[in-house]
Amino acid sequence: MWTVAHFPRLIYSYRTLIIFELSLKGYVLSWTSCIINHYNLIISIKVNANTAPEPFNVAHPSQSTEIMTDTKPRELTQEEVFDIVVAWLRQRASTTKGYTSFEDSHGRVFQNPDIINIWKFVSQFHDRYYHASHPETVCTLLKSLLCCVTNVILELLQGKVIQKNMLRAALGLKETSFNDALDGYRLVKIYGPDGINEDQHVTAELSRIQDTPNGRVALLKFLREWEKTH
Repeated sequence: MWTVAHFPRLIYSYRTLIIFELSLKGYVLSWTSCIINHYNLIISIKVNANTAPEPFNVAHPSQSTEIMTDTKPRELTQEEVFDIVVAWLRQRASTTKGYTSFEDSHGRVFQNPDIINIWKFVSQFHDRYYHASHPETVCTLLKSLLCCVTNVILELLQGKVIQKNMLRAALGLKETSFNDALDGYRLVKIYGPDGINEDQHVTAELSRIQDTPNGRVALLKFLREWEKTH
């Protein structure tokens, strides 16, 4: 049964309930405010992202294209590619065995054994580089050392097939002299020492030394006539 003695306890319980309710409301309000602030922050970020001006250092697409076009190195002409490959071949020839004798042979008349050595040099140089590709190893090495423009030049040279006119230019020979050297050494390998059809008469002629040498034209004529008749 409720009496006056229970009144203070009732007042205390009611006070406690009011404090708890106020605390709960404050907690709910605090979390609600936090959620609202968080949502506003997300909206603000999205709005700023959509309306933010472009960075100053970012070029317009049309400007970028224009800059790339203006700074792109021009492509080499066929003549320029030819000259670069010939220069490389000339350097390679100068370090090949027999080059000094070959270089000294221009405009001179030699004995038959010397002619064979000259033909051999031309033929071996031809066999080594004809239809070969400009080596990628050289390009790769230079790419690590030279500037961007040179890299573009070397890329154009990669895979460039070496032709006979490049070999002739590198050796300083006209077409007839170049072809005669190739044909002469071909016949030497057939009928000369250790040839597939070695003949004593041909071997003797190839080793013959005279007071006045007949020269390469006479020797090539002899070999071609021998091939026709044998």
